Amino acid sequence: MDTRYGPGIDEPIIIIDVADNSAVYYYHFDGLCSVAALSNVNGEIIERYSYDIFGEPTILSPSNESRETSDVNNSYMFTGRRVKNTLHPIRNINQIPV
Repeated sequence: MDTRYGPGIDEPIIIIDVADNSAVYYYHFDGLCSVAALSNVNGEIIERYSYDIFGEPTILSPSNESRETSDVNNSYMFTGRRVKNTLHPIRNINQIPV
């Protein structure tokens, strides 16, 4: 996978899947800059995403059927942040004890 980024922080704009004959997927974002969908080069939605109030994602097929994992191995979800899997963000918040 090769991801290209836009000018903003946490702004992936395209995935190039070199393992799948260089298939190209485009990111679509909602008002919180969370990934809402991925489309292919023909503009067809191939995967949708929704989030609960805590940012936990639900991955959906184009017909809104729930999926366990991303069919295209998308690792960017809530607020454009990268995740190791659908449950844990890669970035950690360091907390200093009071």
